[in-house]
Amino acid sequence: MNVVILALIFFVSFSARSQELSLTLIKNNLETTKARTVDQFLSELPKDALQHYTLVHTSRSLQQGSFDFPRAVIFSSNAKFIMSFNGSDEQRGYKSLELMEYNEIKKIYDFFTIEFSESLQNELKPQLSSPNPNKCLNCHGHSKTEITRALWDPGPEWKSAFNANHSTSYITSKNRYRWLPEFKPENNLKLTKALGSNHIESLRLHLEKNPLFDKVKPSLRVKFGTVPSTELERKEALELLRLENLDLSYSQTLNEILIRSGLPTFFLSPSLNVPINEFSDYPHHGNQIEEIIF
Repeated sequence: MNVVILALIFFVSFSARSQELSLTLIKNNLETTKARTVDQFLSELPKDALQHYTLVHTSRSLQQGSFDFPRAVIFSSNAKFIMSFNGSDEQRGYKSLELMEYNEIKKIYDFFTIEFSESLQNELKPQLSSPNPNKCLNCHGHSKTEITRALWDPGPEWKSAFNANHSTSYITSKNRYRWLPEFKPENNLKLTKALGSNHIESLRLHLEKNPLFDKVKPSLRVKFGTVPSTELERKEALELLRLENLDLSYSQTLNEILIRSGLPTFFLSPSLNVPINEFSDYPHHGNQIEEIIF
């Protein structure tokens, strides 16, 4: 009896996890799908996989967005996987799903597309692209490095996205959008927090690769008061930072080290441009950035 109960618990637990939006879920669905349109493909996905999303009315990506046909950005609970589509055949990117998956080893995102014929008579199945096609890297990548990153307004206004002041019932009741649950404006903040957390993981990795960071880390701890220090130790710490031209604010120091690591400026986090004591809306970001050094 106990074995049966444990097996049932495991099955329920596994089933719950399997509903999370992921590249594995998309790949598995591609293997069996009969869909030839984005709409058909969305209809085959579990409802739970589509529960976290936001709507972008002004899009700078390959997929256009508008108030009538926004770009839907669907994300897993930790934003380690994101998928998007729009809704009008007059829009750029209408025949595709855009995907991005967080690479846990490199701590950056890999980008993919799935192209659909949008013709029910076409026998060709939709295909997943190879990772990081050039058309994705034109915005999300850097020509001289393998660095990629997600692009999303840091908030709190999210001027390009729908918010609580916008009505969306006229959108989510039509064509492709009907597979989405009711829109929740708070998802803008959820996505911002998750993307921010993932990006800070990436920043930490690249900081720790730079010997300069290792050299000045003890001095930064002294300067920003996280370890007990004598007046002499503080004087020596500040002098070292001055000699390294790092007598800057906390966030400016991290950004400067990243720049000296050869990282493109577009990779630097908007979060790092905000003083630690100003993270009232995103306290977890402040904590994460502090943990990079402390």
